[in-house]
Amino acid sequence: VPPARAAAPDELAVRPGEDPWTPEEVTEARTLLTSEILRLRSELETSGAALAGLMRDSGDGAGDDE
Repeated sequence: VPPARAAAPDELAVRPGEDPWTPEEVTEARTLLTSEILRLRSELETSGAALAGLMRDSGDGAGDDE
C-alpha cells in the first residue's frame, strides 16, 4: 500500500490514485463521527456511574461481623 501524501490542515488526505472527498462524503462522515462521539460519551458516563456504584458498595459485608 503506497503511503498517503501529506495533506494541508483544510483538506482530507487520500491515497495515490484515489479521488478527493466530495462535500457530501465529508458531511456524511462528519455526521457519523459526531453520532459516534455522542454514543461513546453516553456509554462512558453510564460506565463511570456503574463503576462508582461498585466502588461505593464494595465494602458492604466485608470485615468483622461482630
